[in-house]
Amino acid sequence: MIGNKILIKYANQNEMVLSVSSVQISTSMAERKNIGICVGKLASPDLVQVGASIYSLEHYSKKIEEGKCSIQELENLLDEKNPIVLYHAMTHIGKEGIRPEEIFKKLNGLSLKREHQDKMIGHYKVGDLAIATMIKLGEKEDEITGFKILDEFEKKMVFRLFEEIEW
Repeated sequence: MIGNKILIKYANQNEMVLSVSSVQISTSMAERKNIGICVGKLASPDLVQVGASIYSLEHYSKKIEEGKCSIQELENLLDEKNPIVLYHAMTHIGKEGIRPEEIFKKLNGLSLKREHQDKMIGHYKVGDLAIATMIKLGEKEDEITGFKILDEFEKKMVFRLFEEIEW
């Protein structure tokens, strides 16, 4: 970010400066231009940076729903801060039974995200969905780091979320 501008560097080393109010990159533009590095924070919550690529939120939501995300991409998406992306990634992981060790480690780390800034849907937090996803994958509750620290009310909320999700 440069004031109210965002600097985008392309793989071919060209640069583009856009005003924050006009930042909208379509999936096709991101794919055509092969956007590489974004300096500073993303100005729009509709953009997702995965590794060195920046795509629209819609791009990844659709890609996940269609089952076109690789396991590596799903693992990378678990590092994303956007709760919508996390929701789509975690529910897909649970639905498809994707269980690589690295994904489990990331889910276990996410299970501790219980602060106000970790809010996801309604009263639910990122940690609640991570715990529900791990339970869906067959993990025992007492082996999930984030589950161990919950009080009885919070545990009931996690099980309620588990039931509400369309796995």
